[in-house]
Amino acid sequence: MRNKAYQLFSTLLCLLLTGCVDKTSYTYLVQHPRFLKEQGVLCETVSPQTAYCKTVLEASVYVSGLFEAAEQDPERFGERIMQVEGAVVQAKEKYEFAKAEDSKAQRSESASTADAKKKYDDLHLEMQTLLAVVGMNGPE
Repeated sequence: MRNKAYQLFSTLLCLLLTGCVDKTSYTYLVQHPRFLKEQGVLCETVSPQTAYCKTVLEASVYVSGLFEAAEQDPERFGERIMQVEGAVVQAKEKYEFAKAEDSKAQRSESASTADAKKKYDDLHLEMQTLLAVVGMNGPE
């Protein structure tokens, strides 16, 4: 009985956590081009003047540019992905080093650590977006 209750609780917790993803954020939209496309169609028909639809439009313009770049020169686009992946690795190393330095000095997050984290997060988002575009251009 206890095991079944644990399984039920675990399942509900997973569903709750996956349901809490903010599907209205710019970040989510650019990382999920299919969802972005659906939302673009919805915004065109329902309420194009809302703040959310403006975000959808902004994300659509960015992602469309990436699709175009990938279609025009796939090799160059692949090189861009590899460059961004390399930059992500370097940024993560710098962030981990800065975090370790803060820990050694027994201080809270320094400005340099915060900057390193932001750079890593930005590059990681770019990489995920580029890979999402490649995934959309591939076979379904």
